This record gives sequence, C-alpha cells and structure tokens, in this order.
Amino acid sequence: MPAYVDVPYLKRQDEIFVARVWTPPQSVDRKAVIVDVHGGAWCDGDRKAGYHYDQQLASQGFVVVAVDFRCGPQYCHPDASTDIVAAVHWARLQAEELVGNSAQVLTIGSSSGGHLGLLAALRPQLQDEQGTELWIDGEWVTQSSVDGRVDNVAAFWAPVDPLLRYRYANLLDTRLGRRLSTNTVAYFCDEDAMHDASITRIMSEEPPAHIPNVWFARAGNDKNVPSELVDQLARTYRAAGGSLWLEDYPKCEHGFGHAESEHTQQFVKDLVFWIDSTL
Repeated sequence: MPAYVDVPYLKRQDEIFVARVWTPPQSVDRKAVIVDVHGGAWCDGDRKAGYHYDQQLASQGFVVVAVDFRCGPQYCHPDASTDIVAAVHWARLQAEELVGNSAQVLTIGSSSGGHLGLLAALRPQLQDEQGTELWIDGEWVTQSSVDGRVDNVAAFWAPVDPLLRYRYANLLDTRLGRRLSTNTVAYFCDEDAMHDASITRIMSEEPPAHIPNVWFARAGNDKNVPSELVDQLARTYRAAGGSLWLEDYPKCEHGFGHAESEHTQQFVKDLVFWIDSTL
C-alpha cells in the first residue's frame, strides 16, 4: 500500500505550510511527481482533500505532493496561485531524489484547485523581493527567483472563469449559490481580480509563450460549474495553440472523484492513461 508523510515545504513570514507526500510501494517503479492542489471554492479544504485519488495515483507509481497554501478569507488573490508556483518549484527540487528525473513534475487540482493549478502554470515565474523560504535538506532556504513551470496540468470540474462563475452563483438563490458567491468574494475581493484570474481571458488576451497540456475532467451533472464555462475554455485554449483534452463523465456530479464509485475508478484510469501518455 502507498504510504504518506507530512513535511514542511513553504514558510511565509512566520506561517509554515505543509505538504503530504505520498510514495508508491517499493515494488512499483516511480514515474513522476504530481503536485495536488486541493479545492474548496478558494477558501476551504486542505492537503487531505484528495486522499481518495492521491493514494490510487501513488499505487500506480506516482509520488504525489498534496499541498496546503494560502486561502481566503485570510488571504486574497494571487496568494494561493503564488504558493502553488512555490510548491511546484519545491517539488522539482525533490524530484531528482524521489523519481530520478527533475523534469517529471506535473500538477493536478480539484475544483478551485484545478483553477489555481492552471493559473500557476500560466504564470509560473515569481520574482520575490522578500524571498520565498523553502524547506530544503533540513533547513529553510530563501529563493529570490521561483520557477513553477510544468508541461502538463490535469484539472477536475474546475471553475476556470471565476467572474462568470460568480455571476452564475448569484443567480442560483440556493445555499450552494450563496456559499460559492461568499467564498469567491472572500478570496478575490472584487470583480476585477476575478476577471484577472480567468483562464479563458488569459488565453484569449495574454497567452504565455509556454502553454502546458491540459486534461480536463467535466462532470455532466455539475451544479457548481456551468458546462458552458468549460466549452468556452476548450475553444479559447485550443485557439491559442494549446492542447486541451476534455473527458466527460455525463452522469456524475461535482467532485465525484473524491468518493469510491464505478465512475471514480474510470476517472482514475483515464487520468493515469493521460499522464502516462505525456511522460
């Protein structure tokens, strides 16, 4: 069975953030390092959220680094995606020891974590005048330049356009809608920041020189993320020259991959197949 250990990886001022590192069984060859970004509408959740598929990915030979990071309402955009950039940088520093190849690092993320993983991958360079402190070889080491580039990102049922999803949530007039609206404002603070963080807008107006490959899992009965947002992203991403593979799960609800089911088993198989094809 895969095993995990919780280790510090990032320090911001006096606050330390932890990564849960899942390692494959000794009998399984190690393929790559996966940085897992948890969801929770930008305000909730932690590194334990992806437990169900993290352990399954580890059993297939992946070292999974599930990370905590700055969330709302205590912190605001772009703090979370900045921390994801640092997490990828840290994972790459560990990858040579963990899997024997520092280039084999990719990102996955559930819901808002999928959005943050994509955002970090599209804005991976961080120049930090105060310095980003990473836990390296048993001590805190200050990094003035952080590189979170990845070639591949897997996003699950992700709200890729925070502004449009915020407006959609406001129309729901349900407990779910109110939670989504409240959390979105708590993290982004205003609509300008929501618009700035739109993956679709970035790909349309300022596509980066390096565009990662994307695998997107869409739940057909998703009440959190309108299907139109995903279709719009796919069109824009491909038009900008990026590769986006859209995998549909028509009968599934938002977040279905966090619980055991026949659909979840297929989801993990599809994800592993895609990752293997990119390595």
